Amino acid sequence: MLPVGWKISEDAVVQPDNLVVCGDVTTEAYLDRPPLLVFEVLSPPHRAERSRGEVGVVCGAGGRCYVLVDPERLQAEGMELEGGAYRLRATLREGVWHCDLGECEITFEFGRIWRV
Repeated sequence: MLPVGWKISEDAVVQPDNLVVCGDVTTEAYLDRPPLLVFEVLSPPHRAERSRGEVGVVCGAGGRCYVLVDPERLQAEGMELEGGAYRLRATLREGVWHCDLGECEITFEFGRIWRV
């Protein structure tokens, strides 16, 4: 059920475009733990600011995998948290991206989301 608020600190709640949480989820007003995977869809007016700002928020709060979806370029960037920073693992227009989330795994076929 979206949108879902995620409380990253006592005074900040964010709403990623989509997210994955493995295991039990309570029906609280917001998540109080980081999602393991966050998807953000870039929009043209805020493309640069959003990509830099959101990655920093998710990284600081501990999300394991992060995907920036760029509908204008018909591509997605799959990143994984490593050593306190996100590392680009794949830039995909087609094909499958797999992320091991520890508690669960997700495989996503990006070629299926673009309508060309």
